[in-house]
Amino acid sequence: MRGFYYWLVFGMCWALALGVLSAEAQTTEKNSERIIRNVRIEGNQAVADSEIMVNIRSRSGSVLNEKLVSEDARRIIIMPGIYDVQWKIISEGDQVDVIFTVEESPKIQAVSILGNKNIKTKKLIKELKFKDNDFLDHYLLTLGAESLADLYHEKGYYFATVKLDKDILSQKRKVEYAIVEGPQLRVKKIRFVGNENITRRKLAGKVKTKAYFPVLRKGRLDDDQLEQDCLALTSYYHEEGFLNARVFAQKQFNREKTRATVQFVIEEGVKYHIASVRFEGNQIF
Repeated sequence: MRGFYYWLVFGMCWALALGVLSAEAQTTEKNSERIIRNVRIEGNQAVADSEIMVNIRSRSGSVLNEKLVSEDARRIIIMPGIYDVQWKIISEGDQVDVIFTVEESPKIQAVSILGNKNIKTKKLIKELKFKDNDFLDHYLLTLGAESLADLYHEKGYYFATVKLDKDILSQKRKVEYAIVEGPQLRVKKIRFVGNENITRRKLAGKVKTKAYFPVLRKGRLDDDQLEQDCLALTSYYHEEGFLNARVFAQKQFNREKTRATVQFVIEEGVKYHIASVRFEGNQIF
């Protein structure tokens, strides 16, 4: 009986101690909360404070959350006109000031295109998502080079390349694209090799790459389309029972690289047939 009372008293003391510790933890946690007094933007000249503040969720009067402040900085850095951002917290008692120091992107001084002979500069400029005096955005500059190259490829200039002069960009803040057009290329002939069980006519209807024909077909060569054509032919063979069929595309060019022959190499494999259809486990039907 004496042991019972001993453990009873011990348990009560332990519960009381836990209650005290819990209260102290809550008091400490409450005391550790810091309230944001001010949120300030520094370093900006062209981008207004109001534009930046729209992307900030940390507000004056709220409890400081450093994770949220870090997320605010990430939202600021993806803004047009912002190149970099740093943040810091200045404490004064239980209050803090949150300061975002931004570095603005420089502005584009000029945009020029060199080497274009077959497509007018005015048409090429329209493909760009920026212009003179816009903030310099490296993503848009890279996208611009890709857009110009895509336009040339659509016009049949398969070998056309577009390069951004990074030295001039760094030194003078000028965007200059150098274009090497190359010859205009057309697909002259489509061939199928290895198709022993399916006719060429049926296969030709499954691919979108076509030989040039005046007015009706441009005969454009596109590597992505060739890949899709190979997948379409492979799928068609599988539907016809050739489950192991594989298809590859080969390109052959003339000396001047103005004409191309596309050859689809087909490995048909064995054609499978359904031997039987069985139902198992059905007792009622």
